[in-house]
Amino acid sequence: MIEQKVLQNLGLSEKEAQIYLALLELGKSTVVQIAKQAKIKRPTTYLILDSLKQKGLVSEIPEQSRTWYAPESPEALEQTVKHALSDFHELLPVLKSSFSRGTKPTIRYYDDRDVIENLYYNEIFPARKLYFYGTSVKKINETWPNMFEQWERYWWPKKSRAGHKVFEIVDNDPEDIAYAKQSIGKREVRIAPKGKQFLADNAIADDKIMITSFDPVFAVIIESPQLADTYRALVELAWEASIPAKDWNEKQKPKVQLV
Repeated sequence: MIEQKVLQNLGLSEKEAQIYLALLELGKSTVVQIAKQAKIKRPTTYLILDSLKQKGLVSEIPEQSRTWYAPESPEALEQTVKHALSDFHELLPVLKSSFSRGTKPTIRYYDDRDVIENLYYNEIFPARKLYFYGTSVKKINETWPNMFEQWERYWWPKKSRAGHKVFEIVDNDPEDIAYAKQSIGKREVRIAPKGKQFLADNAIADDKIMITSFDPVFAVIIESPQLADTYRALVELAWEASIPAKDWNEKQKPKVQLV
């Protein structure tokens, strides 16, 4: 029975679901009537009714020499589930912290272009705090022609509205510089100092580090809170050494060099 399965998925036991459904069909009933409708022995029915009373799904109504039971509205179960979900959400940060501390780093390798593109869309771009370092606009456009369009039209506006932080440090080729300058007024994209070129795109998204090679095309994702924090600190140092697009000119020599 579908209804019984749904109730069990919401936290009721098999017999609790059977008796609650029987009560919904019968309305106000005696234990004998409920046990018969649910096809459960009377002593067990008493125990299950007590359990359902504790969960706020059944009311006990004494009348003269008999005790009647009535079902609470299904909305009562909805409220129980909502309260449980609210409690879970409050506990979730603690659970995630425990999970992170006890989880070994994982490393994943990919060499399929389409799969790697989807990794950007599904695992990297949605992060609340996102760092890009050594991005080559030219190489990404050659490998995934639609990626920057997707980023500019969909992902960046969505992240901006949500208040997410994005750090972008691009290479210093003409296409990278043009991209950085086009971003003036929307967000700050910085340019790596002259003489510093990068052969891979580096992204740090929450607890994930993604390193993408373009020739040949492959990507590695490392999931580790400790490593992600370390790489974020390195990118923040690189951010200080990089040049804001509004300050870039072709003849300048950066005062700070990346090591």
